[in-house]
Amino acid sequence: MQLVIDPGSGELWAVQHVAPVPGLAQVVPWSASIVRKAGWSDVRPVPPAGCKGCSGTY
Repeated sequence: MQLVIDPGSGELWAVQHVAPVPGLAQVVPWSASIVRKAGWSDVRPVPPAGCKGCSGTY
């Protein structure tokens, strides 16, 4: 897992997974997530409208 951090503020910008996956070079990210806003909240997350196969505790 690689973290992409703003060098000026130290804020997390993104996370990418680069663990070995058959058929991909070892350094190729196979999953990436962009962090739009980080913070604490008491509000439960809601899956996006039309999300098929969404599972988990929300």
